[in-house]
Amino acid sequence: LAFIATYQISSSSAFFHFMHLVYILGAATLIFLLLRELGSNKLLAFFAGFLLLVHPFNNEVANYISAFPEVWYVIFMLLAALFYAKHRRGFLPITRDKNLLLAFLFYFLGLLTKETAFLFPAVALALDVFVFRLPFKNLFKAREITKYAVFGVLFVVYLAMRVLALGGIPEPKPFYQFTAFERVYFFFDLLGK
Repeated sequence: LAFIATYQISSSSAFFHFMHLVYILGAATLIFLLLRELGSNKLLAFFAGFLLLVHPFNNEVANYISAFPEVWYVIFMLLAALFYAKHRRGFLPITRDKNLLLAFLFYFLGLLTKETAFLFPAVALALDVFVFRLPFKNLFKAREITKYAVFGVLFVVYLAMRVLALGGIPEPKPFYQFTAFERVYFFFDLLGK
């Protein structure tokens, strides 16, 4: 959808690159906001967001227009984590529930963007245990189990959508018909050339 929306404004490759940089700047801003929400000082949060902008590991995502899904995946996962953190820090039940619903929404949008978003419940669990110091016994209360179960239900809904879109579960096709020994041999043989 980001491709279509950008194309509707301008089909120029320069505009696509500009919008891509805007999205990456948005991701860096979300890193800053998330770290501030988690209690980091402003300087550390600023440098973490700045690192996303300048570090060479990010050049492929920044340089190639076709990397829109990766940037949107990062944006959706950061938004999910931000609203999950706001849910944990919220004082009013209505605000906490609203933030949790937004975390669920951005988790699902992340799944639709890139399948590796299925790992977000593990991130939420790590936030609960290591950042918010939720006692281990509280993780097994009905409200907490229900919360994690909603993540699971959203993943199952995504899988059902995926199966329907693909017309069934695709058969795994071997990438190569080589044995493990042949793969290792050819790896080193080709590496040396």
